[in-house]
Amino acid sequence: MTDIIFTLRKNAGKVLIIIILVLLCFISVGYIFTNSNSSEETAETFDETYIKDENGEKNFYSVTELFDDDVYHEYMNDRGELYNRLKAFRSNLIESDRLDYISVSTQMIEVLSDYYVSDKFFYLYDEDGGAMGREAMKEYGCFAVNTLMPSLKFYDEFSLKLSEGRMFNETDVSFSENAEIPVIMGAAYTDYYNLGDVFYGHYAILEDEENPEALKYRIIGFLEPKQFFYDNQSLSFDPFTACDRYIFMPPLEVAGTGKEARLSLLTQLYGIVESNKGFEETLKIFNDIINESGLGQYESSLVLYDATSGFTGDNDYDNEILEEPVLKRFSAMTHAVAGQYRIMVIIVLCCVISVIALLMSGILKERFYDFGVKMLCGASRSVAAKEIVLLTAVPILSGDIIASIVLAAIGAGGLSVLIVQGVCLSVIFITSAIGILYFRRFSIFEIIGKE
Repeated sequence: MTDIIFTLRKNAGKVLIIIILVLLCFISVGYIFTNSNSSEETAETFDETYIKDENGEKNFYSVTELFDDDVYHEYMNDRGELYNRLKAFRSNLIESDRLDYISVSTQMIEVLSDYYVSDKFFYLYDEDGGAMGREAMKEYGCFAVNTLMPSLKFYDEFSLKLSEGRMFNETDVSFSENAEIPVIMGAAYTDYYNLGDVFYGHYAILEDEENPEALKYRIIGFLEPKQFFYDNQSLSFDPFTACDRYIFMPPLEVAGTGKEARLSLLTQLYGIVESNKGFEETLKIFNDIINESGLGQYESSLVLYDATSGFTGDNDYDNEILEEPVLKRFSAMTHAVAGQYRIMVIIVLCCVISVIALLMSGILKERFYDFGVKMLCGASRSVAAKEIVLLTAVPILSGDIIASIVLAAIGAGGLSVLIVQGVCLSVIFITSAIGILYFRRFSIFEIIGKE
């Protein structure tokens, strides 16, 4: 053991380089494995949410209405016949056991300018479709913010979780003019509001146009950060929208058949259908529900289309079908990222092992003569092999201990630290084996003669 300590001290520079290399390597390996596991979990969660469930592969289709002016005029001015049939249609979709329907209304809340609202929450628009700045909004008297009013199943379907507060329930959906409207805010709002805060704002479809009165909203919860939902109205390559800058409302139901009730229902016809039956079969079920609801004559105006792989259907929704559905492309990408992390680990380890083996060969050469003398005195090669293992293990284990402490401090997780220990033993084994094989290449006479 004294000889080993002497040799390490004599080669302190090389030993220090090995320790630093091992330290950096093991920290990198632990960090990469942590991110690899995180990526794999993300990929699995993505697949469970968007690609498949216990019943097999699932697909998301979008629902929209394309009523022309005549039908819209009939809907808004008749005695409620069409309204009642559309209300039954939406209820039948929600209650159907043949497909899952989620309504998604994007009508925005217009927060009164008395309350401070950061620009990052604005729903930017003007008459020409451009950006409407803070001053223009303030002059208008309120700030239009990104808002979503989905049905209650939306939150479970996309695995959205709260950081504090409570989720919506069935008692939140009934709307009355003087009652507070509960809202859940995205994580970015936590810098400006607290749980239980109240603010006032307009919501056009629930107000009298001639005498609009601001509605009262109370914050009942905040979503956890970095959560996303599938945006079926996005036509870009990335159909996922972050929840952080959105306000979420319950799917409000307005009593009666007045204008507010009709407009509210109309906006809630837009939504998402989730099904594992394929588009053609799902479309047949969708059309059956239309006819069961007494809306057969409006079948061409209530459209189901596949927004994940291009559009299918009639009217303006005809388009070229993409070769691969966008959700499946994202699934493949998330799995590929996890695989790339593993490749990075292999590359890092190969490089570091090569450098350590090179440095250790220089240290071991200085011990060859001593090994030869011991062998002449009757010692076996196994004695030299043990010393090679110890010489290799000491600097590697030193770097491993420091790396493990650093990984624990940065919260890499027990599994990553455990994996690093396995990597450490593997590196010791490989570099020791290289040293022993290198030593066995020489006969005792060659070893003595070289000195």
